[in-house]
Amino acid sequence: PIPGAYTLTVTDPFNCQDVDTIQVTFGAPPNLSIAGDDMICLGNSTLLTASGAVAYAWSPAAAVECLDPPLCDSVSVAPPGTTIYSVTGISDSGCPAELSLTVMVIDSNMMTIDTIETCAGTPVSVHDLLTDVAGFYCDTTVLANECLFIDCIDLRVSDTT
Repeated sequence: PIPGAYTLTVTDPFNCQDVDTIQVTFGAPPNLSIAGDDMICLGNSTLLTASGAVAYAWSPAAAVECLDPPLCDSVSVAPPGTTIYSVTGISDSGCPAELSLTVMVIDSNMMTIDTIETCAGTPVSVHDLLTDVAGFYCDTTVLANECLFIDCIDLRVSDTT
C-alpha cells in the first residue's frame, strides 16, 4: 500500500451507509547494532547485546540464553564451534531489521599462516606495519582463559632486477 488516507464506505441492502477513514503510515526499521566478543575460546561463553530496537528475537534460538526476558536484548552464547548469530529487531513502529555476528571459536591455541608476496621496493601492510622486508610476522591475541589466537604472515619479497 501507499501511505495516505483511505476511506471505506459500506452500504447494506437497506441503503444504510457507514464510512470510516484510516491514515496509513510506514515507520522506519530500527538501526540495529550488536556488541560482544566475536572470538572466544572453546568451552567459554560470551555476552551478545543488541541495541536500536524495542524488541529482539535471536537465532539460532536454541543456542542463546535470554538474560532479560521478554526484551532479550542481551543473550549468553556458548557455541561448540564457529557460529553465526542473527538478531531481528522491531522498531517502535513495528518495522523489522536483521543483523548478524559471527562468533569464532578457538580450540585451545590456534594459529593461522598466510603468505603475502611483494616486489622489492613495494611495501605492504603487515599487522599495522608497512614493510618490504621479507620475514615471518605474527600478531598474538590473548583471549579469555589465556587461550591464544596467533595470526602469522609469511612475507616474501621478490627481487625485480
